Amino acid sequence: MSCRQKLIRISFASFLLFATPLLGQSIPPLPTNGTPGGYVGNEACARCHSSVAESYKRTAMARASGPAEADLISGDFTHEKSAVHCRIYNENGRVWLNFERRGAASVSGKRQLLFYIGSGRRGRSYLFATDGFLFEAPVNWYADEHVWDMTPAYQDVKEIPLNLPANPSCLQCHVSGMRPPLKGTENRYREPIESARELYQKALTLEPDLIDAAASFGVIEANQGRLREPIRLWQSAFERAPGRSAIGMNIARVLCGAGEFDRARSSVLRVLEFNPDMAAAKEMLQHLNRTPPMCEQ
Repeated sequence: MSCRQKLIRISFASFLLFATPLLGQSIPPLPTNGTPGGYVGNEACARCHSSVAESYKRTAMARASGPAEADLISGDFTHEKSAVHCRIYNENGRVWLNFERRGAASVSGKRQLLFYIGSGRRGRSYLFATDGFLFEAPVNWYADEHVWDMTPAYQDVKEIPLNLPANPSCLQCHVSGMRPPLKGTENRYREPIESARELYQKALTLEPDLIDAAASFGVIEANQGRLREPIRLWQSAFERAPGRSAIGMNIARVLCGAGEFDRARSSVLRVLEFNPDMAAAKEMLQHLNRTPPMCEQ
């Protein structure tokens, strides 16, 4: 497979090799000699074909899937037929679907949204995981109407549906590099997080300046509650690549969660220097400028 072909085959589900519920950060494929499927990731090709890589990033195909946090538009709605109120929001780098219905038939709960499906031109669906099983969330973002609502199949339901499997037949149209579900299941994927962690560590040992590896390894560490090393890696990567807004936002979220509001604000301002229209950065800056400062709601 040529580098050009490999560049065309990128999206979040190459990360279904690991299927790990990480912080709101895009997790690129491992920058090693490749996965068992022959996938080597963007950086390996971009070093020699930077113009192709940059051009591809601007296409709808490049945004066909990704981490739920990317370009998220927070919002809420009440579904009339089920009387369920849904809220979709980013909290400390993780995206959540919160649902609640009050009254005699009350129901409440929340799910962490891990990935999105769809370029965003018409809308986006979202996925969550339970015990390694991947499901489609019952809510959609509709770009033309600029609203959140139930997915088309669930417009007439009277309960909150949380059992729609994310089948490979659907994912294969939007993603690439993914492995099939475990034998005997239609939507359960392996979760060897330590394997991913070890491979990122090895990649950084061989090439400490790999930005994608540093960003991804930091996400895994942060999700395990080990924050010192992620901050160091992210800050170094962000200094070298200030246009990588997701890295700057992860720095800000972790610092904000630790009560270091001034440092978090500085990171958000740096993000806005290079990405002045980023809605998530603008929203977080508003929270940080409050008295007292707040992290994202």
